[in-house]
Amino acid sequence: ASLEAEQKQQVLQRGIHVTGAAEAIESREIDVPVGVGAVALSLDLPTDDSAVSLRVANYPATGTLSLPDRALSPESSLTVGEVEVLRYEPQIGASAPVEVAFEIRADNGASKPAKMKLSPSIDPCDSAAGEPLDLQGVVPGLLPNEIGAEAVKLCEAAVKAYPEVARFRYELGRALLAAGKVDQARKAIQQAADRGHVRAVFELGYLYATGTGVAVDRKKANAFYGAAADKGDPYGMTSWGRALFNGYGVERDTGKGLDLLLKAASMGHTYAMNDLGAIFTEGRNGVTADQARAVAFLEAGVQRQDMYSMNLLGQNYLSGAGVEKNPETALALFQKATEFGQPYAPGNLARMYR
Repeated sequence: ASLEAEQKQQVLQRGIHVTGAAEAIESREIDVPVGVGAVALSLDLPTDDSAVSLRVANYPATGTLSLPDRALSPESSLTVGEVEVLRYEPQIGASAPVEVAFEIRADNGASKPAKMKLSPSIDPCDSAAGEPLDLQGVVPGLLPNEIGAEAVKLCEAAVKAYPEVARFRYELGRALLAAGKVDQARKAIQQAADRGHVRAVFELGYLYATGTGVAVDRKKANAFYGAAADKGDPYGMTSWGRALFNGYGVERDTGKGLDLLLKAASMGHTYAMNDLGAIFTEGRNGVTADQARAVAFLEAGVQRQDMYSMNLLGQNYLSGAGVEKNPETALALFQKATEFGQPYAPGNLARMYR
């Protein structure tokens, strides 16, 4: 009778443990930062009973659940102790919350369902200083003139919170450049490059090409541009392609340069589109003019709201190069480019009123 009572008590106790674990998970909503690796969910279950385990009943629609020693899959099981180190890594680009469901059970057969919601969140540094077309970025990004004064503090906080994430060091560098703190910016960008951030490698090239905080050195700039291009960065491809096509600080290689510009344009980089627009409008360095193709590249740039594309396409409409001559369309494009701040568009606009 004593053994039977003890067994009943054990069953009751484990049922309580299962219920407690379910209640600790049920309806939890957890924000999980994007682009910082796998993030511990810090679930604290009110039991350490080794007879209680969890089964993944509903795997998240995007992202990855894992433990420090293995990735989990649908139907994976884990112990109560492992729940404390359960991690989730959101998918880059995902913004919708995902649901995770567990079946919590004990050896004696008692079980309870529990589900929680995981919401991908963007770090404020990414929102304030992320860059367009960054292969390791997580946001659409901002142009340098769109970076606000608050970005430095936000990115300093991100670097402190996630010192191993090179992207935040690069974005801190961008924020510091926008704030005019060139020496600090170059240091942060170098640190990001040293930690493997590809866009930071390109940016070091840009600093040498423009003499920003360093002496102008076209050879060093090209070395960085080439390194970034080799890793598939569209900004690196554009700058290295432009250097090769025109022979800027390197022996001219028109074919390779054109190929890199085409690849960068296919990835959405409007600077490459503009270069190609000019090349095919005029026919340069042995490349045959193809004005209809030039217009296609410039139109793609305009669709992406690039003010230089607007100004260049306006010139095509004004002269009838690759399109039917249309001064009204040209005027509208020059006007829009002027509103966006394109430096040459106001002159084109003024000449139309003479």
